[in-house]
Amino acid sequence: MSTVAGTIDQQTPGPVRSEDRESIRTAKVPWILEVVPIGDWITFALLGLMLVTVGWAVQLAKWGDLPSLLPTLILGWIAAFLASRSSMPLVIKLLLAAAIGFAIIMWQGSIPADGVSLAERARDAWDRFWAWIVVAKEGGISTDSVPFALMFMTASWITAYGVTALTFRLRNPWAPIVLLSLGLMSNLSFRPGQYEYTFFIFIIAGIALFAHLTAIRRMDRWDARGVKYPRSLGWMSMTDGLLFGTIVVAITFFFPVIEPRSSSLDGAWGVLKAPVDALQNPASRLLAGVKAQRGSGGLGVPDSVLTFKGAIHLTDEPLAWVISRYSTMLPGRVYDTYASTGWIATPDVVTTDAADTELFEEPMDLGRERIQQLVQPLVNTELVLPAGGIYEVNRAVVAEYLEPVTYRVPLSGSVGSLASLPDDVRDLVFDTRFALRDVAAEEPDAGDITLNNQPLMPQQTVVSYLQENMPLDLEVRLEMDAAGLVENLILTRVGPLEQVGVTLQRPVEAEHLYSVTTYVSIAEDVDLKESGDNYPGWVKDRYLTLPGTLPVEVKLLASEIVRSAGAVTPFEKVQAIKSFLQGQVYSQEI
Repeated sequence: MSTVAGTIDQQTPGPVRSEDRESIRTAKVPWILEVVPIGDWITFALLGLMLVTVGWAVQLAKWGDLPSLLPTLILGWIAAFLASRSSMPLVIKLLLAAAIGFAIIMWQGSIPADGVSLAERARDAWDRFWAWIVVAKEGGISTDSVPFALMFMTASWITAYGVTALTFRLRNPWAPIVLLSLGLMSNLSFRPGQYEYTFFIFIIAGIALFAHLTAIRRMDRWDARGVKYPRSLGWMSMTDGLLFGTIVVAITFFFPVIEPRSSSLDGAWGVLKAPVDALQNPASRLLAGVKAQRGSGGLGVPDSVLTFKGAIHLTDEPLAWVISRYSTMLPGRVYDTYASTGWIATPDVVTTDAADTELFEEPMDLGRERIQQLVQPLVNTELVLPAGGIYEVNRAVVAEYLEPVTYRVPLSGSVGSLASLPDDVRDLVFDTRFALRDVAAEEPDAGDITLNNQPLMPQQTVVSYLQENMPLDLEVRLEMDAAGLVENLILTRVGPLEQVGVTLQRPVEAEHLYSVTTYVSIAEDVDLKESGDNYPGWVKDRYLTLPGTLPVEVKLLASEIVRSAGAVTPFEKVQAIKSFLQGQVYSQEI
């Protein structure tokens, strides 16, 4: 007499053929499709529910005027499932997936493009995408939402196809759960407190898929060993998973949220989100047309890009109280670079500073007074006001600065590029090249040497000349070629690091105070009239240069305004142009 365990142990090793076996792995129908067992249909359905839930959450978040992601996700899900049943080589599958995916991406991604027919919209979307690439290379700003739509559709197709293919190839639940949950949580983190029900649906489907695929893998092992088991086990594992997931979500939904949350979990999520956060600045520049809510209402940290987006609508709702000796402007960020579609902040240095740390050297200029301001935000925020002139904060902060302008100047070849340099830098470089040309001309068989064909010189020769002629406000670094000759001068203006923004390391809660020490100008008009135009070199480098694309009409208009006002000093010229601009009629509808 044998027990059940004994019956299992005595099974003959190796595959056992059985008429009631659910998975008929070797059966084929003409050339492409295998017989699909019920277990794979359940996997297919649960995976589809997870994909649709993620797409639904993205649509609810309203990332700009995007067309619906669901058609692309669903088509990618179906295509990968069919490919998983195919006996074609993997390379052929991938090539077909790329071709079909490209067609679907252009079809769905070109919906917001211009054109009557699909072909016209696709052509317009393609042209706009390549124009976007040019803007990205040139460091400009793009407000076009069509490239974003194409990229989002590309990501949707790759996600749906890739996750589905991995799931059926590996029969492992971790690939869809981890990859899709990262996308879902990243999306929801930009909408805190909203659309959590999509996460609950995702969790239920994910737990059910995990239970189902775990059971399927165990059943496959039993099949291989010839172990008999109830054929309803796969269906039971899925239903039990759904029931268990629903109970977990119900408990989570009704269980009170305990604050503070785990700092270790917050830190782990910060690490996971770091790649996304690193892309925020370039994304805000190149995807400026995408509407996305960030930060804490009106006191969120401004993006690195300030684009021209039309009319500004302000509310009467107060955001913060500021106690100060003087009424001052409170900018949230300083933008240093102008593009035709907006302004860009390009900080070079980011520092992390403890509370009460001096953030820059105390200015010795006349006409400035050191003051302390108390700020009481009415919402949770990381923003420190005012940006650009904060000397000290009583909380730990992250400060952003611009380094002095640096010039990379060649010591041989054409001199045409030297014309755009500041006067003193250009004079130094020309004088250096003339001196090096004269040294080279003294060599035997030197031939006819000009500035355009002069040879490179050894380090000591260049250093000897620069030591005697280098201006005090310039620093130099030599860039050598493979032969050890000086190829370029790296010239940096000695000047202060200019602050463009400060944020708190930890957000301050609403109604809580923080103090800021800053400097304000108390110079009067008579002081400004007498200030003259003897500006430091670091001021001229950044603030008194004009782009070569500036229309000549702008220069002529400025000259006419100054002449008509009889302005002589820089202060009078500024006042004249200011008065002219204040009298202009303009529209915010762009």
